[in-house]
Amino acid sequence: MKKTQFNNKKQDLLQKKVMYSLLAAGFFCSIGIASTAVAAVASEKVINGDMPSGLETNTEYVNITGGSRITGTVKVINDADNQTGAHGSALSIRTDEAIIIDGDGHVEIRTYNDNSYAHTNAVRLHNDGASLLIDKAGYNVTMALDAAGGQSTKYDEVAGIYVANNNQNVVINADNINFENNGYNRGYGIWTGASATNSQITINGNTNFSDSASATEAYAIRHDHGSTVINGDTNINMVGAGGSGLRAINGTVEFNGNTVINLSGDVAYIDRYVPAFGIWNGATPYGVTPTTGAHVKLTGNTQINTTGAGSAAVVTELAGGYYRIFW
Repeated sequence: MKKTQFNNKKQDLLQKKVMYSLLAAGFFCSIGIASTAVAAVASEKVINGDMPSGLETNTEYVNITGGSRITGTVKVINDADNQTGAHGSALSIRTDEAIIIDGDGHVEIRTYNDNSYAHTNAVRLHNDGASLLIDKAGYNVTMALDAAGGQSTKYDEVAGIYVANNNQNVVINADNINFENNGYNRGYGIWTGASATNSQITINGNTNFSDSASATEAYAIRHDHGSTVINGDTNINMVGAGGSGLRAINGTVEFNGNTVINLSGDVAYIDRYVPAFGIWNGATPYGVTPTTGAHVKLTGNTQINTTGAGSAAVVTELAGGYYRIFW
């Protein structure tokens, strides 16, 4: 009888020991998982292939290194909680293969700057011949620049879409395409760079450009080369100091729809010029050749409203050679 009670007690203690061990293991395991989830922040996500279920990430930045078809909702949020080191654009295209974003769902790509990082575009095409098709008929596409605290202390030149090199091609089909600049100095909705020879951006849909009052020297479009065509109504609302609707130095810009431009910051203007004059604030000249020119075409109803000291609707400045305002 005593032996049986002893064995029962021994077995009961063993069971409790096992239970406590499992509980302890589970407890520490759960702490380990929680800790990993908080501490482990991936700084880069690499894509080199199709993603049929879409792409939703707040990874610091996404690099596309090979041809990809991303189908469904796309949300790339480069935010304050995912800053782990110097980084590139929120979505970097580093291949000359076709990148296609289509299917159901909206597209939202946001970059973030906490004043210690530079050149954080929302989308940047790097390689010569790179191409991007965003086919989202029935949905919205948003490219946003979000500065820390609502205002950047830097003067980095960044854009919602930056076409950087030769023979690059971007096509966006959507109901509404939104370019937001929330506090970036020299933040642009679209930027075709000085090396973007023979590159083209085509936007099919209603397009909205905006900046915040804290942004300075920001443009809806900075056009250094190539061609930009917007087939749809365009609304530009720039309120920061020195904000411009359009700055065109070379190439062709077409607005094939009704266009409304509202500029309310001091020294705010829509300008298009070929400067030996220099950049907006009169710093180092571009030194372009006299034969270089920019052409701007507006085919629909156009309304330009400006308020603020030194503002003007249209400013043209010539370095020489032939220059056309409208055709």
